[in-house]
Amino acid sequence: MKQIAKTQIRCLQTKMSRGLLFAAFFAFTACFSVIGAPHPQREAFFEAHCYDCHDDLTAKGGLDLTALPTDLTDPDTLAKWTLIHDRVRNGEMPPEDKPQPKSEDRDSFVADLRQQLLAAEREIETERGKGLVRRMNRTEYEHTLQDLLALPLLRVKEMLPEDGQQHGFDKVPSALELSHVQIRKYLEAADAALNQAVVDLPKKPETQVWRGLAAERPNILLIFADDLGYEALNCYGGLDYETPSLDKLARDGMRFTRCYTSPVCTPSRMSLYTGTYTSRHGHFNVLPVHKGSKRAVDFRHRHKTFAQLLRQNGYATSVTGKWQLATLEFHPEHCCEAGFDSWCVWQIWRGGGKTTRYWNPCLNQDGKIRTDIADRFGSDVLHEYVIDQMRASIKQGRPFYNHHNMMLPHWPVIETPNEKAKGEQGSLAGMIRYMDGLVGKLVDAVDDLGIAEDTWIIFMGDNGTEAFGKPRHTKNGVVKGGKGDLSDSGTHIPLLVKKPRTLEGGTVCDDLVDITDWFPTVCELTGVEIPAGVTVDGLSFASRLLRGEPSCRKWVTGGFRGKMSVFDGQVRVTDGEDASKDNPAQSQLRKVLLALPR
Repeated sequence: MKQIAKTQIRCLQTKMSRGLLFAAFFAFTACFSVIGAPHPQREAFFEAHCYDCHDDLTAKGGLDLTALPTDLTDPDTLAKWTLIHDRVRNGEMPPEDKPQPKSEDRDSFVADLRQQLLAAEREIETERGKGLVRRMNRTEYEHTLQDLLALPLLRVKEMLPEDGQQHGFDKVPSALELSHVQIRKYLEAADAALNQAVVDLPKKPETQVWRGLAAERPNILLIFADDLGYEALNCYGGLDYETPSLDKLARDGMRFTRCYTSPVCTPSRMSLYTGTYTSRHGHFNVLPVHKGSKRAVDFRHRHKTFAQLLRQNGYATSVTGKWQLATLEFHPEHCCEAGFDSWCVWQIWRGGGKTTRYWNPCLNQDGKIRTDIADRFGSDVLHEYVIDQMRASIKQGRPFYNHHNMMLPHWPVIETPNEKAKGEQGSLAGMIRYMDGLVGKLVDAVDDLGIAEDTWIIFMGDNGTEAFGKPRHTKNGVVKGGKGDLSDSGTHIPLLVKKPRTLEGGTVCDDLVDITDWFPTVCELTGVEIPAGVTVDGLSFASRLLRGEPSCRKWVTGGFRGKMSVFDGQVRVTDGEDASKDNPAQSQLRKVLLALPR
């Protein structure tokens, strides 16, 4: 086995022994039947590959295969046959400097011998009762590892092969005999899982390795505002709201003038997480989590997220805020399935009704409802959680990806702590102002933690502003419409990026950016390879961020209520529109629209 942290493996051996090794002890010391009559295939294998070292003349290691007893009632005989099984299976017999058997011959030998050993145990079980052979299913084993590693159950499930064949599990969690052969398989499975959680170092084993990784790979803090179009920010010419912190972020980093997405939350967020267009991932409408839907986005088998890839490559991953991709009451590990080790999210549905997000919030942190925040403002709780997660990652020396889904400034309009303190009525302007202040505090926290030069700070809206029919005023004119519209007002979002010594402050970029582009961009920025089988529609614009080279994107998309829209920065075409009067540019975009994955 690969060497792992001694304290962890001692813990493993101690706990596994309670339910596993104790049973194996009985299996080793009980009386067994015989291995059977001479077996031509086994004899041929020994003749071709083993007798040179283990016949009556050589008997290396005291093992003479020509005189090996076949009665498994003898403990010494049992131990020798077990050793033969394990050494042949592991490639130790014959040794590397000797001619090797074909893989199919080795596999056939091992399989046949294993069946003989298990058959002997079944015979003992029949004669003496089931107490001699412990039966264990995969579910029990997963929970054992969960206890050992202190990880979410789905993280443990992800560590183990889905079909479990290499560790002796069936495709279904049916009971399996725990034999003297299988016990080693179980421990090897634990070894494989532990090797993903710990490393072999004398003190704080993870620190040195993670610090090396953190030095090579940057942190990602992605701040995702809820229902905030580009025109709400002063740095985009907005005149109706106050956004001094975001304006400073733009002055200190890069402001993208043409970033687009879908006009409501679920299709937009799905495109961000998966890097696929709405027409491909198929979530055109808001998932009705607020009505207690039992539907859930399938992140285990159908959709891959870049958070999953980052986590697999050593990143500490966390998510906050609105989670409208599954009802956590029915899918409690859904955030973990999506790639996040930790979460503090608004549990929208609980106990048969919709909950609140702002005052007296219902926040689910790592599977448990927070009971200490009844008098708190939900956005403040999330803010503190993000900072705590950054501190924890720094302490571990691990690079982090923190996906901060801000709940502000989404409806309902409420009094923020600022309005409450002043006795003022709540307003959208007040919510945007409070949101802006929280962003500023997060940027300051990154500076205070000493990680500014190693951290990409990304601020973005998830769709257009929900202004309840009120037009918004900008230096370039009035913006009408907003959230829910497959138009500029519903799909055009702010995008600000900061990383000192990498991005020159005050840079303005007019490249077209589709929200799907973040999947490949983040992977490129962090050095994480996208597996060949993962379909991504997004186009990386890391070259723009790292070297000032323009993105190759020519058009962006958005989708809502079964319709798709394509926009090239000047012209927009949408499903269902009359195409009889298309100009050449519209005709070309309509071809793009028709060619989108459906």
